[in-house]
Order: sequence, then C-alpha cells, then structure tokens
Amino acid sequence: MNHPIKASIGMLALLAVTLTPVRAAPPPGGCEPGGWRSGTYTMDHGGVTRSFRLHVPEGFKGDGPAPLVLVFHGWGGNENAFLALDSVTLQADKRGYILAAPRGLGSGAPDHRNNSWTFSGSATGLDGDGVNESRDGDTDAICDSGITPDYSYVSCENVKANSCSWTHCQDNDVAFTIALIGLLRDRLCIDPDRVFAVGGS
Repeated sequence: MNHPIKASIGMLALLAVTLTPVRAAPPPGGCEPGGWRSGTYTMDHGGVTRSFRLHVPEGFKGDGPAPLVLVFHGWGGNENAFLALDSVTLQADKRGYILAAPRGLGSGAPDHRNNSWTFSGSATGLDGDGVNESRDGDTDAICDSGITPDYSYVSCENVKANSCSWTHCQDNDVAFTIALIGLLRDRLCIDPDRVFAVGGS
C-alpha cells in the first residue's frame, strides 16, 4: 500500500534522527554475567503490552559492555522483519552487537490493521508548518487529503484531522523506546555511548 510522500519523508527524518547515539545511564551495579538471552519478550508501557525480539550475540557473557542497536520495522511489519535474516544476526554476532527489534502497534485491539510507529504528524495528519499541501484547502496536511484514501486507525478517531492520519494512537512510541532502552540496560550490559537505531519503511 502506498503512503503519502510527505509522511514517508517524515518517517525517514525520524529514522535519521534516531541514528544519533542515545545516551543511557550505565547499568546499576555495573556489568554482571547472565541476563537475558535471544528471544521474544514483552513489557508493559502505559497500560499497553509491547513486545520486542532480542538477539544477544553468540558467546556474550555480559562481563563487558556491548553496543545496542534498535531495529525498527516498516509500516505493516513486525519484530521479525530484520532479525529473521541470517545476514543481520551473523553480523551482530561477528561485531558483538546486541539487537533489539520492537513491534509497532496497530494489529491488536482497538486497531486490527497493520503495525505502525507514531511520530509527529502521523496520527493527526497535520505537519504544523502552516503551508497548504492539499488541493482541497486542508492547511498543514501531510499529504493531499483530497485524493488520499482514509487509512486512519480506530484508536485515532479523536485526534485525526484528515485522511492523512496513518499510524496508531495507542501509545507514545518515543517514550516507549526510551523505556525499552532503560529495561534493556537493566537486564544486559550495554555501553551507554554506543546505543543506535536503524529501520526501514
């Protein structure tokens, strides 16, 4: 399914911003052997159950800090989009990276559609720059709402301003990502100077 160009550019901008290392506090008590292993985990965030897949490098003992790479799937994908690829996990093993691939929201209640990530403008359909992007006069629309089908999710009924709304409104994904980094920092030995994010759309 094709999405509005401006919305896709917004997603790319989000990904570009997240490529900058994120500073996280060192784990309490320093690095200790043990911790989580590769697998799928869940966490509660704001009353919403969030899931993520973790890949811990072969031979990782937690006795020294490792880089963390957050891997975000594209619209409609899930946590297996990249971690199911041997080429990705083999490189993580070779380089000693811990990989965490969270799942976006949208495929469960109240939305029964594709998983997505919410970022500025994606839920409301508005960009806030004051420029009219739509043929039908919809100022600040992130797409041409006059010709764009309505992809909006049930959870966004009270915030969507036009048919350019195309992500969920069940949770704050930026806050979720920060909480996820904190959780991983508590369970694994992560280098706070080497926390990165990448994704595809």
